[in-house]
Amino acid sequence: MLEAGGYNDRMRTNGEDTDISARLRARGWDLLYTPSARAIHLRHDSIRSVLNAYWRWWRFGVNAYANGPRLRSVLGHAIFVHFRYNFLGPLRKDVEARRWELALFDFLILAYFPYRDFLLLLNAKKGSAE
Repeated sequence: MLEAGGYNDRMRTNGEDTDISARLRARGWDLLYTPSARAIHLRHDSIRSVLNAYWRWWRFGVNAYANGPRLRSVLGHAIFVHFRYNFLGPLRKDVEARRWELALFDFLILAYFPYRDFLLLLNAKKGSAE
């Protein structure tokens, strides 16, 4: 793992494992999946930290913006991905299960994910301008 550069500690959570996995595979390593493996994390979350973790999990899990964010892709994700998959699907399940506190969270995701995507775009543009 060290020859691949180790974990990227700037990612902190949600994405560091996908990142190191991709770099290990690029070096020819085989990775094994063990469904019985468990990790326990002692965290003290806020609504914002949960939203951030979920957004990072989504971004790195689907490899969103692998070629860098563009305004068109950010708008497309907001309309076709976040609304449909990250809002409507979970909202339907939460309403059916009468998990009203999570339904409220689903509405926050509807606004927060496009916001984070847009920040990613602005930071990418800022970095390319320097």
